[in-house]
This record gives sequence, structure tokens and C-alpha cells, in this order.
Amino acid sequence: MNLFSDAIRVGPLSSGCQIIGLAMDPQEKWALLTAISSPDGGKTINGHMQLNLLGAEVKNQLLEGHCGCFGEAYIHNPQHKSTLFSYFERKAGESTSKIYFSEIGN
Repeated sequence: MNLFSDAIRVGPLSSGCQIIGLAMDPQEKWALLTAISSPDGGKTINGHMQLNLLGAEVKNQLLEGHCGCFGEAYIHNPQHKSTLFSYFERKAGESTSKIYFSEIGN
């Protein structure tokens, strides 16, 4: 199964970049495609990520960064395991980086 064919990739991931990674959540409902590009011949490396909800018609989000991952934890109560998504953001042209953690799904 090709999760991210050329027809499914959007924005900067649709062309002109090198795919460097794919991550999925434990239930295989979410997928993260990671890519890099260099618009200036190697002087800078831009990171691109596409977060997709699998099986949805058009459910994706573009992020700027170089890596991300999924995990699970009991956040709200001991009976409900939440799906978590974390990624490292570094926007093109900026010198600062940020780490984000969020609960995704229901």
C-alpha cells in the first residue's frame, strides 16, 4: 500500500524534495511523511512534514520541521489511552526551533 503516492502528497512534498521518513501511530490511523529540500543548492536544508489521517478524503496538515513521532499515554483517566503527536518545528528563514506535543484523534 502506497500511503503517500505523488497524488496524495501536497505542498512542498509533492515535488522537489527528498523523502526521509515515515511514521505511524500505534493504531495506524495517522501517518507522518517527512522530507527535506534545499532551495539554494545545499546552503540551507528546509524540513517539510505532512500529517495525514488515513482513510479520510482530505485530512492532512503541512508542518515545517525535520522530525516527528507518535505515542500513547493515559492523560485524562486510567481507562482512556490518548494518541499523542510530537514534532520539532523549524520554519524556513528562522533561527529558533520549537517542540510541540499534542493529543490527536478523538
